[in-house]
Amino acid sequence: MRKLALIIAVLLSFISSFAQLRVAIVAGGHQSTVKENNNLPNWNDIKGFYSGRAGFHGGFIADIPLSLKSKLYFQPGVIFQTKGRKFSQTFDTTSTITQQKATQFVNYVDIPLNLVLKFGNKTKFIIGGGPYAGFFYTGKETFQTFTRTGLQQSIENEDLPVGKGDDQYRTFNFGANALAGVEFGRVFLTANYSVGLNDFYQTAAYEG
Repeated sequence: MRKLALIIAVLLSFISSFAQLRVAIVAGGHQSTVKENNNLPNWNDIKGFYSGRAGFHGGFIADIPLSLKSKLYFQPGVIFQTKGRKFSQTFDTTSTITQQKATQFVNYVDIPLNLVLKFGNKTKFIIGGGPYAGFFYTGKETFQTFTRTGLQQSIENEDLPVGKGDDQYRTFNFGANALAGVEFGRVFLTANYSVGLNDFYQTAAYEG
């Protein structure tokens, strides 16, 4: 977390030096998923039981024109993001176990570094994108087993292991963003898409 605090401090010091700087509060909802590739022989039968996590994001972005008359803007930011996935499998009536459910929820502080093109007059259309750096903040794993008599097992872990080894969550993540939307007055509405480009977790149970 010291590294993250230092990066944020440097970023804030950098953007505060621009005379045309505007700072915005950004917030909204989103859907996250986890992409997994592995060598499990029955993965095609299992992967359909995973689904995305509905979550939220919130933070700050700066809006800096590259020149006084430029239509191109630099938009760095500091944004808290919820990410992860859910698992739910239901078994037939001949099985003692009726359902298994699990979650893999991770939360990050992302630092996007986007370039944005704006065109139009009072209402401006926005398109842009760029890289981002993400830093692991918190997370939680849960696992539940249900039988015909009710909940039989419930496991919850809010102290996820962090590091570079197997069964550990990586502290650093990076990826790319794309965005499009409109700006009118002091309000902007955008649709955003981001994808991670490195593994955020590696299990010791199998290659993947």
